[in-house]
Amino acid sequence: MKTFLKRLVLLLALVVVAKLAWEQRDRIALLSNNNFRIQGDWYQVELNSKGEDVYNFSSRIITRNGIEWGSYELRKNTRLEVTAADQFSVYHLDFPDDETMVWSLEVNGRLAPVLTWRR
Repeated sequence: MKTFLKRLVLLLALVVVAKLAWEQRDRIALLSNNNFRIQGDWYQVELNSKGEDVYNFSSRIITRNGIEWGSYELRKNTRLEVTAADQFSVYHLDFPDDETMVWSLEVNGRLAPVLTWRR
């Protein structure tokens, strides 16, 4: 009987942990996704339309039209450190949808979008 109760309590604990993990699945998925989501070809949005230059994000290197343009490092999954043209900037990274990436800066305690990218 003791063994049965121990197994039942263990099973109940596993169910609770699984339920909590399932409820946080979107947050847990982000921990690995943003590093993959940023990779690939992106176009800067200018005046609500895609720009002509193709930016490729891969292996911490940013190329523009095939020429190295800068580098990036993702910290804490939403903090993006970018070095381009000998300037270092830190942005908040957000993906409103699968085709859009937004870089924001903190201004007066609020996030202000400064660059928008589209696939």
